[in-house]
Amino acid sequence: MIKNKFILILFCLGFLSSTYAQVEEGLIQTQMPKEKVFIHTNNTLLLTGEKLLYKFYSLESETNKLSDFSKVGWVQLINNKKEVVFQHKVKLKKGQGFADFFIPANLNSGAYKLVAYTNWMLNAQANYFQQEIYILNPYQESNEDLEIEEKNQFTRHKTNFDNQEISLILNKNTFQQREEVVLEIENPNQLSGNFSISVRRIDSINKPPRVTSLDFNKLFENIKWSFNDTLFYPEIRGTFFQGKIEADPNPTSLEKNISISSPGEKNQLQIVSTDAGGKFSFILNEVPNEDEFIMQVLNDEVTYKINLQEQPKLDYSKLSFSTPGLATSNKEYILEKSINIQIENAYNATKSDRFVNLDNNYYFFDEELITYNLDDYNRFPDLSQTFTEVIKFGRIRRNDEGENIFLVRNKNPLVEFDSAALLLIDGVILNDHEKLISYDPQQIKSIGILRNKLFLGPSAFEGAIIVNTKSGDFPNEFQDESMISTKLKIPRKSKEYYSPNYPNESLRRIPDYRYQLLWNPEVKFNDEPLRLFTSDLNGEFEINLEGFTEDGKPISITKTFYVE
Repeated sequence: MIKNKFILILFCLGFLSSTYAQVEEGLIQTQMPKEKVFIHTNNTLLLTGEKLLYKFYSLESETNKLSDFSKVGWVQLINNKKEVVFQHKVKLKKGQGFADFFIPANLNSGAYKLVAYTNWMLNAQANYFQQEIYILNPYQESNEDLEIEEKNQFTRHKTNFDNQEISLILNKNTFQQREEVVLEIENPNQLSGNFSISVRRIDSINKPPRVTSLDFNKLFENIKWSFNDTLFYPEIRGTFFQGKIEADPNPTSLEKNISISSPGEKNQLQIVSTDAGGKFSFILNEVPNEDEFIMQVLNDEVTYKINLQEQPKLDYSKLSFSTPGLATSNKEYILEKSINIQIENAYNATKSDRFVNLDNNYYFFDEELITYNLDDYNRFPDLSQTFTEVIKFGRIRRNDEGENIFLVRNKNPLVEFDSAALLLIDGVILNDHEKLISYDPQQIKSIGILRNKLFLGPSAFEGAIIVNTKSGDFPNEFQDESMISTKLKIPRKSKEYYSPNYPNESLRRIPDYRYQLLWNPEVKFNDEPLRLFTSDLNGEFEINLEGFTEDGKPISITKTFYVE
């Protein structure tokens, strides 16, 4: 039943052809869209205090072209006990997304696996990308997950590998400290696509080989998909959540409306319906500013328990881990690097990455909203007087039960609204209007009025009243036991990664011990060269470019240069 419903959805969305009248397993296997994932990391060996940077590529299984099917990617770091260290959601735009993870001081030295997949890929066994990562913690006393060697068995992986169609051209091969590096991407065939680039100092310590865009396909050989009644839904519009409401005792039917919103001036408000069994689902189309959400069953005196379904756990029983080898002669190098990392982190305020500001105007009625900033008017001691004297298009009256409710004056003067308006306090629906009546108006920043009929999911409202408090966090005075506060796993926010621009007088006295000279997850091939600056560190540095052309051809290039 579940499978047939979803097949109908895919048909309506255009993912299945009109020949899909007779549904058979063989036809499902050939016509259902399938995905695979490639992850480009900045390195496969990291010390605590460094960042694991990664780019997520979601690709069509057959063509290697970027897939626009899933809008959310999942990334996990797994330790050698097969426990999840972190789990990220990554927002995907046309099959791409990127994020990072700061390696904390409480992580043990050892081998880890970076695992990546989409929710849709859970319909196939062991269908995930994996990359082994070594993490070294110099502050850890125990070395049980390391193999200590007397001699350094360092093995150099292949470097200076150019693609036949694309080449990396440096302005020279040896640079001084804090000197500009000019990197041109020679692209005679004018190939376009999507790429990421890392420029980083090479460590003289053994590390796992990096999985490249040229060889990652072997991870997905002989994968059989299974579309049955335990179907995992694709997140084709955004982050997908499922849940169920319960009451004690349960009524005959659990068909109710539930609101989901995050406290704040801007949020993503939704109202969804449950079925007779209390089950519901919803999608977050955008990335909200905060991960705290308030959920409540609307207009019901019964207290309900709202349970969200957890993300399915992957089977990692077949994951195998190597043992990092570390020579005693590496001790001084690791100590020096650890000190340099601490110094870099101490100047984090000066060198921090910048979050990209999203246009999160989740309220679709912003342009229609009439806003009263109360500091622009005479302040009154109670809210009833404030509405009488200031809020021209809002009013308060008593309903048949003798309770105060807020109403809005219709934009159409010939038809008066006589039902309670949608009342939002800092983005959260307030069922009990009496609580706002008794609230101190001195703590209210603004009141907005929407004078049109409003439809939110299955619910209709005769206008809306939008109240923003000065604290902006849905104060405790409005909360009650019908509301459930929960943290939802939301996608990571996009960043622009730090890269200095010398000569800069303000940076002259600040030490620069960057091992990562550049991380750009959104490289474009154009006539403009990439520019970066070396740091105060000498040694050999590696440039690594990964990605895919528009027709699905993998590109993997490495090149080295020296700083002396």
